[in-house]
Amino acid sequence: MSWFSHSDGEPLDKPGVVGASRHPDPDPLCVSLLQLLMNSPETASVYRLMSDLINDIRYGLRLLQKSPGFTLVATLSLALGIGFNTTIFSAVDAVLLRPKAAFEPESLVEIYLSDSSGYPYASSSYADYREFRDRADVFSGVVAQSNAIVRYTTGDTSEYLFAEIVSGNYFEVLGLRTRMGRTLEPSDDASRGGHPVLVVSEAFWRGRLGGDEDVIGRTLEINGRSYAIVGVMSADFTGSLPGIGTELWAPFAMGDHLDPSRSETGSWLDRRTHRSSFVKARLAPGTGIEQAQAEMDALMAKLTEEYPDAYRERAIHLMPSEEVRIHPIVDRALFPVAAVLMAVVGLVLVIACANVANMLLARAIARSPEVAIRLAIGSSRFRLVRQLLTESLLLSSLGGALGIGVAYVSTNAILSLKPPIPIPIALDLTLNGRVLLFTLGVSALTGIVFGLAPALQAGRRSLVPALKAEQGLAGYRTRRFSLGNVLVVAQVAVSLVLLIGAALLLRSAANARNMDPGFETERVVMFSSHLGLHGYNEETGRLFYQQVLERLEALADVEAASITSKVPLGAGVATRTVAPEGREPERYANWPEVDAAEIARGYFRTMGIPLVQGRDFERGDTPKSTPVVIVTRAAAERFWPGEEAIGKRLATGGNPDSRQYWEVVGVAEDTKVRTLGEDYRPQVYWAASQDYSSMMYVLARTRGQAAAAFEDVRAEILALDPGLAFFEAKTMEQNLAVTLFPVRMGAALFGLFGGLAALLASIGLYGVIAYAVSRRTREIGIRMALGASRRDITTMVTGQGLRLVLVGAALGIAGALAGARSLSAVLYGVGAADLPTFAATALALVAVAFVANWIPAHRAARVKPVMALRYE
Repeated sequence: MSWFSHSDGEPLDKPGVVGASRHPDPDPLCVSLLQLLMNSPETASVYRLMSDLINDIRYGLRLLQKSPGFTLVATLSLALGIGFNTTIFSAVDAVLLRPKAAFEPESLVEIYLSDSSGYPYASSSYADYREFRDRADVFSGVVAQSNAIVRYTTGDTSEYLFAEIVSGNYFEVLGLRTRMGRTLEPSDDASRGGHPVLVVSEAFWRGRLGGDEDVIGRTLEINGRSYAIVGVMSADFTGSLPGIGTELWAPFAMGDHLDPSRSETGSWLDRRTHRSSFVKARLAPGTGIEQAQAEMDALMAKLTEEYPDAYRERAIHLMPSEEVRIHPIVDRALFPVAAVLMAVVGLVLVIACANVANMLLARAIARSPEVAIRLAIGSSRFRLVRQLLTESLLLSSLGGALGIGVAYVSTNAILSLKPPIPIPIALDLTLNGRVLLFTLGVSALTGIVFGLAPALQAGRRSLVPALKAEQGLAGYRTRRFSLGNVLVVAQVAVSLVLLIGAALLLRSAANARNMDPGFETERVVMFSSHLGLHGYNEETGRLFYQQVLERLEALADVEAASITSKVPLGAGVATRTVAPEGREPERYANWPEVDAAEIARGYFRTMGIPLVQGRDFERGDTPKSTPVVIVTRAAAERFWPGEEAIGKRLATGGNPDSRQYWEVVGVAEDTKVRTLGEDYRPQVYWAASQDYSSMMYVLARTRGQAAAAFEDVRAEILALDPGLAFFEAKTMEQNLAVTLFPVRMGAALFGLFGGLAALLASIGLYGVIAYAVSRRTREIGIRMALGASRRDITTMVTGQGLRLVLVGAALGIAGALAGARSLSAVLYGVGAADLPTFAATALALVAVAFVANWIPAHRAARVKPVMALRYE
């Protein structure tokens, strides 16, 4: 083996060659080993395989380049299918699959304290956390976290921020690091009210603080007090809840100041029954979750003995943190939704694959002479199938590459469609390595799926008939149940399933807008604030609300005004545990739980809710007068069926020593409380004048359109306190959009994917019929020469396609009937098996399919018999 220089081509090991010194002499042993390796059968086999693969790719690229129309249609079909799959997967990954930002998450456990009703996944109090931290030996660290809304003031303006109150060891135990500065430390949580420090999120730092590199030590005014910034979190950690953007983290030592509404009856950090925190712990080395559970059970027994009122009928439940994304109950609801979304976009990809498979089948038949020649000169059928699979993988690779662009555009579109809720959304839909790996896998799988059947069919073709064929399309026989026909039937069926789902959701959204929720929606505006965060106490807060209502009632455009702690069909849920006097269950866990709201007089007039019996709240209903409530008709029928509710009393408080009784003074008509589709729920209204809440909604019913008086109402509120911030400021119609958002988004997604599926199915159907017509050109010429009319030809060809469509429609209706049950929970005024919706959607798809059939049929009927008989 010779070694040549780059200058003159002479062997470098030849004595006297100029420039030989530039290269060291090769080791004879290395040369021998290299020669042995190059001459080995294994190396030669690998070399031949790689050479064949490169040749296959080159040949496939040339073929795709020669058929630009086919390549474009196939690539676009796959790009849309792969792109939408990537988009939905990136959203599912961001919320449910992406690993949590924590060190060694496999040793973390969630600690839940069951409530008195036996619900196993309830939250804990800060006092519970201290007990777990100080008295459990099975953990190397225990942390607590609670959500809060705080007021951030800059200059003369204020706004509300989403914050987390955490234990001082929170970041240390979880192994979280900052972008700059430090995290909170146990010393920051040592004394109540003495540690006004916080860590800000990277998004807050970049957006509101301008990305200032000297931000450490800078102060922010939070709830009227200066807090020093000690760190900026890395963008990898956006908070405890996936998808929710926490902006600030502060220690529990500042909890009473950060959330003063919880401390209206004393520090909430000391109340064992104020359970609004979530606790997690890191298992000590060598400790299993079963051992930890046993110790926590023993601890609960001790706590029940020491504090029976706080821990009676409660238990501790441990769960591995890796099995919890948001909350066990929330996860159970989200995973089926994610599965449905992935199934929907998966069906779109199936249709795209069927389309391309049909086109490849036609190309495989057209390439029969080429296949026959390859087989005749000695090519194996395996070698032929590999060549055809390489071509299909090239197509899927092009579709995957373009699909990434589709995913990039569609993920940005999703981020722009934020739900109408006053909580910051922090969905990271970046096309990261895991998402791109998913795209790569989907692309490879689709290439194999849609390419395998055409490749195998081409490899099975008979050699002699193909070589004898004059048209190069030999071996073709019209079969009623050919693979191409089966693919068309599948496309139509899947498209109809998606379209019926979209139609049901669209009808549901339309019905929801026309449903009577039991209250006024068109002429009411609402503004919510948290007076406790603005420094108001109960006395000044009551005075403020009284002055606001007086100013609003004086406006010419306002018909009535009031306040409430909870608006119907809002984002939150507020309940209280009550029981009719004399019928209190012995176990507090068995007491009924009802929806609750604190309201002021005039609420029912403002909201347009009729009073069935009794009276509204009055000025005389004060903290010193008889405690009173108003119940809804559903609550009256539940607590006192067949009896007069007026004058009856409701009990609150499980402990007989602290039990309080409230007299019913009125019965209001029922309204929808949580969702439009629910049955009327029992609800109890408390007088805001007797049961103060610092966070209330100011409501105003306008004489004209709500939007026209919106700014006037806002101006009157701000005239009393220019620095007041609004948590929510909108019309009641906009508030209703929160309830309808899931239905509208579902209808939009199903409609988009269903429409795309129908388009792809129509293209596939057109391709199959057009190809079949081209194969039957001579037959059509003979029929026309023997007297067949154009109508006969059109009917024959159209009938062939419509038979496939009708079979697919029948299967699609059956599939939709089975799948529509999963949508029943979000359907308003329409059943999951609504006959008009099914029929109208099926007819619409059949009509579109008829057009796709008629075009090639019409062309076939215009063929001249002489030209058809000469067709080759």
